[in-house]
Formats: sequence, C-alpha cells, structure tokens
Amino acid sequence: MTFNHYIWLRMIVETLGALSCALMLILHNNVIGLIITAIVALLWICGEAWVLVTFGRENPRRDELSDKHQCDAMMFALGTLVAVMCAIGFALTLLPVITHIRYSLSPMLLPTLAIGALALSDARYLTLEHAAAKGADDED
Repeated sequence: MTFNHYIWLRMIVETLGALSCALMLILHNNVIGLIITAIVALLWICGEAWVLVTFGRENPRRDELSDKHQCDAMMFALGTLVAVMCAIGFALTLLPVITHIRYSLSPMLLPTLAIGALALSDARYLTLEHAAAKGADDED
C-alpha cells in the first residue's frame, strides 16, 4: 500500500466520522452517533499508528513537493473551515435580529466541521498529488 492509498482510506474514514457527527447533530440520537463515532475514531487511531510503524521504517516520506502539497492542503482546509464558521456565526447573529427568535447550536457542530475539514484536507492533498503526477505542477 502506498502513502497516497493510505490517505485515500483515511479520507473515507474521516468522511464517515463527519457523517456520524452530523447524524448526532441532526437526529439528536447520541447513542447511535456515539457508537459510530467511537468505531471511526478507533479505525482512525489504528490507521495512524500503522502508518507511523510501517511507513516510518520501510519508506519514509522525504519528498519536498509532497510536503508542500500537505502544507497547501492543510491551509486550504483551515481557510475553508474558518470561512464556514464565520458564515455560520454571521448567520446566527443576523437571524435573531430579523426573526426575533433566539437560536442555539448543537455542541456537535464543531466536531462535525473539524473532522469534515480533515477529510477536505486529505481530498485536497490527493488532488494536488494527482495533478503533480500528471505533470501539471512541474516547475522546470
């Protein structure tokens, strides 16, 4: 298994985690969402530990372009997360002024957005790696 295959699998696990958090957020059923979230968290932790053991010994990542792609992907996800949180905050500031009804957010919104940002970061990284493999990111 290559590192990019692992990132792809991790993106799927993180997407499942975001969906389970969204399930708890929408359905207000904490038991089902908690069970799914616990399973996803265990899969994620096991995968991260496996990567540290396997890839750290057999083929360490020392590629500067790949490191740049990881940095760009994290910055993209962070910027997107901040923009979404600002939009939600702005909307929840204006809604009570317009409708005169007080709104509150579920505590599960932040974990849902955070794990969604992790999945977005992995998707962006894979997109950048795929573009570089085709030669679209060649600087020479």
